[in-house]
Amino acid sequence: MVVKSCLGSNGPSGAQWLCWSPPPSGIVKLNFDEAVWEDGGASIGCVAHDETGKLLLIAGVLCLYDTILKAERRGAWEAL
Repeated sequence: MVVKSCLGSNGPSGAQWLCWSPPPSGIVKLNFDEAVWEDGGASIGCVAHDETGKLLLIAGVLCLYDTILKAERRGAWEAL
């Protein structure tokens, strides 16, 4: 699977899409995101791509965190 540099110029209702930019040659780019729910649950996902956009890794985990900062820290750790 290869990621395109941009999904499109306009999304629903004219919203702008966010575009992924590749890393420099020889570098792996890690992207991660997380969500924290009111009940203390959280989910973390991460992906790794090379400079061509080739998918190298995809991972996700469910965990218990009460703040987004704690989930962000865990997301960075999981990505590494």
